[in-house]
Amino acid sequence: MSSYLRRAANLHLEPDLNDGVVLNIAPLWELVPWKVAKEYWDELLAGKYEWSSIGKQLREKGLIHASK
Repeated sequence: MSSYLRRAANLHLEPDLNDGVVLNIAPLWELVPWKVAKEYWDELLAGKYEWSSIGKQLREKGLIHASK
């Protein structure tokens, strides 16, 4: 579990309340018992929420796989 926490912390993402709960919790998908978090994480990495603060931070870090 500590490796999951470390992996999430090493992303250095700053939550933005305007993104909503689901997008803010998505980077913690390995730590929360909420199946939808993983789905949103995969969608974030696919570039689906490029308008969001989390999506922009992931893009700046080069973690977005493809843009839709």
